[in-house]
Amino acid sequence: MMLPRHYSTRPLRYIDPSGNFAIAIPFAVSVGSWLIDGALTVAAVYLTHELINTISDANEPKKAERKSANDMEGEPGSTSRIYRKDGNIKQDRTYAEDGWPEEDIDYDHDHGQGKPHKHRWTRKENGKRPTRENRLPGEQMIMR
Repeated sequence: MMLPRHYSTRPLRYIDPSGNFAIAIPFAVSVGSWLIDGALTVAAVYLTHELINTISDANEPKKAERKSANDMEGEPGSTSRIYRKDGNIKQDRTYAEDGWPEEDIDYDHDHGQGKPHKHRWTRKENGKRPTRENRLPGEQMIMR
């Protein structure tokens, strides 16, 4: 089908006296509207995603601050927390008055005690640094 001359290079200069192509204007408006709606939707989704990432980044430690394991020695009476790579809590470790581990709470795995569960730490008789052997088996935590 051959388009009329007014649809070539300067469509506003010409008219369609026969009315054969009256459908073109509403179609163009509809397509333009659809493109604008699509662009606005994409922009809104992107900005929402960025806002959520900004808020969650502010609430969790930076990657440089993340450790894969808690330290064996800490500030007496303090608690140390480590995170998994996905940002979820892996473990909290509480330090006793001597600075050695007193209790671990594990959030990311289950030895049959459920999630979370806790491990208490004992001390060596010679008073030296505790080792993995001083970490007792996990205990179920009663959540209130």
